[in-house]
Amino acid sequence: MTSHDSEARQIWISKVAIMPDRCCTCGMYTDNRVTVKQLDYVQKTNAPDSCLSVILFLILHVALGPIGWLLSILFGMGELGEKKIVKKKFKLKIAQCRLCNGVAPPEIVELRSTDVPEFSFWVHPEFSRRFVAENAENENDVL
Repeated sequence: MTSHDSEARQIWISKVAIMPDRCCTCGMYTDNRVTVKQLDYVQKTNAPDSCLSVILFLILHVALGPIGWLLSILFGMGELGEKKIVKKKFKLKIAQCRLCNGVAPPEIVELRSTDVPEFSFWVHPEFSRRFVAENAENENDVL
């Protein structure tokens, strides 16, 4: 379902949400689930390995001056915090009938990468209505 379909509604679905027995695209009954995957790239900075390496780094620079800079470059101690790009994979099973899945699988509109990841989809109004009703019942049972 695309965003320019007049009936489509955008909803947020978490991995722990209860999935209704309706297709997210056409709203008809289905027991079929399809897996939707999303990759997210996050840049992280690692802290130095130990306090000892930081102290050694400072001693080399203060005590030896320019020679200390050269030694720290040779030993690779110039980076106090190393930056890395980490790839995170997210998966969600959503209800979609086989016919609609043959035409086009559901597409994630947006992703919120929190403790429990949340995915945004454009869905059929019947799917949205059932999703809200079933998850509201589940919240009442928990309370």
